[in-house]
Amino acid sequence: AESSQISYVYLKATEGESLLDKTYLRNLEEAKKAGLSVGSYHFYSPNISWEKQFKNLTRNVVKNKQDLVPMIDIEVRGNVSHTKFLQDLKTFVAKVEEFYGRKPLLYTYQNFLKDMMSYIRQKRLKRV
Repeated sequence: AESSQISYVYLKATEGESLLDKTYLRNLEEAKKAGLSVGSYHFYSPNISWEKQFKNLTRNVVKNKQDLVPMIDIEVRGNVSHTKFLQDLKTFVAKVEEFYGRKPLLYTYQNFLKDMMSYIRQKRLKRV
């Protein structure tokens, strides 16, 4: 960080119900020492209740140690329906925003986003 133009970093903190990345606390400390702005992310696991994931995230990612908005990594739908996935994710995002006082960033990849948007468009067409 000292010899580059990097000014911030996002660190994997948590995943699912109970996983805390084994290098998270050290990475957080070292990034701060290097003068980087730090944000943390949670890998969202759709097969686990949003409540359990929220507890894991908020138990391990301390508000006042974050310089950047929280991030949620969304890459799989698991074996839940599109509808349940979207309802639970929406609730999780709202709870994260409420707890940290800032809207979280959502990280995903193009094909996953296309699949979700396609589903949403189809549902809207069926309601009309």
